[in-house]
Amino acid sequence: MRYRLAAVVATLALATFDDAPGAFAAGSRGKEPRLTIGARVVSGTPQSAHAYVSPGAPTYVTEFPKALVVHLVGKHINAHRVRFTCAQKQCALGVPVEPAGGKVMNTATYEVEAVHDQAALKITLTTNRPGTFAVYAAPVGDGDEIIKKSAPFVLVAR
Repeated sequence: MRYRLAAVVATLALATFDDAPGAFAAGSRGKEPRLTIGARVVSGTPQSAHAYVSPGAPTYVTEFPKALVVHLVGKHINAHRVRFTCAQKQCALGVPVEPAGGKVMNTATYEVEAVHDQAALKITLTTNRPGTFAVYAAPVGDGDEIIKKSAPFVLVAR
C-alpha cells in the first residue's frame, strides 16, 4: 500500500515537472485562454454643442456635430458590436440618423455594428440640465472575451 502511494506521488511529480500533462495540469487542459478586448477613442472627444430647451418638456436637447468613433483593440473574434452608454442617470442617448444594424438597448444605451474594427455613432443627448456628460463605448463580446477597456467621451451641453 505504501509503495503504491509513493509510486503515484512520484509519477505525478515527474509528469508535472516535465511539463507533461499530469494530474495537476489536467484541470486546465482543454480550456483556451479568454481573449482580451477593448475600445480606443479615434475621434469625437471632447466636443461641445448648444443645448436647446425641448418643446413641451422640462429637458434640454443637444445635438453634437461630430460622431463618436472608436476602434476595437486586443484579440477578439466575435466582438463585432459596440455599446455606447451615457454614464449619468439624467442623460438619454438619442440617435438622429440610425446607422445600419444599430439598436436601442434602453434610453441611455445604443448598440452599433463595428465595421473593420471601427464603430461610429452621431448622438443627441436629452438631459434635465446643461453640463458635462460622459459617454462610454465598450465592445460587446459573446461571453468568451474579457472586456478590459472602454473608450470615454466627454461631451459638454452648454
